[in-house]
Amino acid sequence: MVSSRNHVHAKTYLPTQSPSFMKKIILSSRAFFALLSALLLLGVSGLSAQTEEIHHGCVHHENTSKLDIHTPPTWGAIESPVSADAAPTVEVVFDQQEGGALLYETVAAWTGSQAGKAQVYLRIWVKNKQNNNINWNKAVFEYTQNGVFKTKTFNFTLDPITPNNWRAWQNSREYHEVGDVLYLDAPIPANLTVKLYFAGYADPVTFIKPLAPYTKTFDMPFRAFDLAPNEVWQGGSTHGGGSQVFAYDLSVQGLVNGTWSYNLPNTDGTENAHSRVWGKPVYAMADGVVKEFVNNCPNNPKPGQEANWAPYPNGGGGNHFYIQHGENIALYAHLQKGSLNANLMQVGKVVKAGDFLGLAGNSGSSSGPHLHIHVRKETSIESGPFRPLLFNNGYAISKSSFTSLSSSADWTKMTAHGLPGYAGTRAFIWPSNAKPFYGTNVYNGVFRAGTDAHAMWAGANQAALQQKDTDYKNNGMRMTDLSVTKVGSTLEYSAVWRAGSGVSKVQYGTTWATFTAEWNTLSGQGYRLLDLEVFTDANGNLRYAGVYGAGNWGHHLVAGMTQAAFNTKWAELGGQGFRLVDVEVYKSGNNTLYAGVFKSGAGGYALWHAGNWANFTSKWDELSKQGYRLVDLDTDGTGNNTIYTGTFMAGNDNYALYENNWNAFQSYWSHVSARGLRLVDFNVRAASGAGFNDGGAEFEDENREDVTEMVLLDTEVSDRNSEQATDVQLNIYPNPATDVVIMESASDLLSWSLHSANGAMIQRITEPESTRKTSIQVNHLPSGVYYLMVQTADGIEKHKVEVLK
Repeated sequence: MVSSRNHVHAKTYLPTQSPSFMKKIILSSRAFFALLSALLLLGVSGLSAQTEEIHHGCVHHENTSKLDIHTPPTWGAIESPVSADAAPTVEVVFDQQEGGALLYETVAAWTGSQAGKAQVYLRIWVKNKQNNNINWNKAVFEYTQNGVFKTKTFNFTLDPITPNNWRAWQNSREYHEVGDVLYLDAPIPANLTVKLYFAGYADPVTFIKPLAPYTKTFDMPFRAFDLAPNEVWQGGSTHGGGSQVFAYDLSVQGLVNGTWSYNLPNTDGTENAHSRVWGKPVYAMADGVVKEFVNNCPNNPKPGQEANWAPYPNGGGGNHFYIQHGENIALYAHLQKGSLNANLMQVGKVVKAGDFLGLAGNSGSSSGPHLHIHVRKETSIESGPFRPLLFNNGYAISKSSFTSLSSSADWTKMTAHGLPGYAGTRAFIWPSNAKPFYGTNVYNGVFRAGTDAHAMWAGANQAALQQKDTDYKNNGMRMTDLSVTKVGSTLEYSAVWRAGSGVSKVQYGTTWATFTAEWNTLSGQGYRLLDLEVFTDANGNLRYAGVYGAGNWGHHLVAGMTQAAFNTKWAELGGQGFRLVDVEVYKSGNNTLYAGVFKSGAGGYALWHAGNWANFTSKWDELSKQGYRLVDLDTDGTGNNTIYTGTFMAGNDNYALYENNWNAFQSYWSHVSARGLRLVDFNVRAASGAGFNDGGAEFEDENREDVTEMVLLDTEVSDRNSEQATDVQLNIYPNPATDVVIMESASDLLSWSLHSANGAMIQRITEPESTRKTSIQVNHLPSGVYYLMVQTADGIEKHKVEVLK
């Protein structure tokens, strides 16, 4: 039985999206996109639940809640009802109608223990078929629910409808208000009676229409791995502006000292970059085709001030994508200038679900940084009826129900649901297929190209994992990697499975003598050790676990070596035609020891030891570009004392490497799994203190050529010269430096950040426009290795800088 903690933590994740190969995306992070086309009907943003901050949205240009439209759209089905003698003769068009049924939006509940609602918004056009003017002044919706008759009346004033002309009305709302929207509790009634009343006529024009849910669904346009550990997305079904009641204005909030805030710490919201949502990546919600894009609309100078967006196509949406997703076109609006994915900036370009689109910003008709999205049923931009935007993954919860980062919070799952929202109240949103779990363990993984069935489980006890392994075997999968983590006095087991057949065996932990005896026996029976795991049990004793599969290749197993001895053995066996395929780093008393699994093989190979994540990933990136692929990674220790050791072999497939907390790691795993990558090595380690809070790092690249040379790498700083970027054309000097570092770029410098060797940010600066040279004071820093992340108009580049005193 899995403990209550593991009911949250130990989950199985099998992605269902069709895979597509990962591409390297260089994200430019300069400006920030806002929202909404000039041709759209816009509305005013409302105040957030925190009175000192403003929730930004689309800027209001006209009162559209009772908008008159003289001619219905061509897609509308004209109906000629048979009117009573005391009712006028008219023709009528309903916008939210398909197959004769009126559509409603299914809205998620505020919590998992509550029931959701449905929201009904109808725009109705009426044509006067009489010879005299008529005055349409009232609509009544009637329905029966649980045997109880209910009614909602709408009184309004419109201009008279002259003969053979049209007039329109909608039960809309202003921003973040209830307005005239019809909210229905479950069970949803089968029919809705719509009665239209006209001044001077005793009888209404009456329609009895079946009610039906809209069913087209989408993935969420953002990812949990892009959030800081204390952040969530925020939004709801509260958009105003007439026909845009189905749209969303979305932002990000973070919990700091018990208070939720839209802004980053020590900022006041007066600048775009103060907002947490500024620069968050936005992703395609489904497969599709690009219909339109704008990437050069100026960013609004600051919240509350608009740049001139009028000259740009549909400039109210600022920098944006219109993408045809099946029968709908989606607008992704208010993105940062220059941040759109260059690979997709072509009309007719095919888009895959999860493709990076751009960075959330503040451009166009927008009051401040946010993401605006909506969908319309159409094939020509802004021509068809709006439709509810329903999500097929993720979670939502009322803001009042999530006042702390609790793993037991009662989130409600989004399955063909719109976001909940009501009268100034919006929801927190978790964009992942698993509820958030706030633990302190650190998770890292090595990903390689693959499209087979696979699964991951984390945080289970041994009995639960054994049962899960049996279940997966019965479904055609075999365990390929095992991680055992001591958390306090408890052992937690995590594992990876891939599609496979044949013999398979897992040793969950024993002494070295017993393990090697079993290793010898199984080797003679056609098994080969695929993964070795060394850990300390609850009593402080070293234990050895392993995953075996079918095989007959030459192999070696070593353990209990110092780093120097292990390096020597690695080089010796490499010269004999063996390659290190699994490495273990572990503590025995105060000593750091190494173990490894070797397999007969050929081709280039490498080994790298690092004292921190930044050092390891820098070398990983370098080797990857030289045609090596990381095969296995292991770590020992926590915080600044963590040792990272990785074994590399020649390869040219797609790949990625990631480390973060559980929420981010699981989200990243799901994201890259859908894009043609598979987890091949999985490590979990306990973290001390508050846990892993530095936001993690993502590294990925395109295919490279094979290499054949053998290299042995150590942790020495081998190159003190400035690194010249191939695309960015950036020069950094002097390097090493004592007092100041100069950066010169062939294109505009947008921003830069300086990090310590362990990845902690020391300083971050956003440069003014048209700066191509700047200086960084380092005289206050101690001697050591640092890293600069520099963004120019051409992309992002990482550089190593050494300070010598």
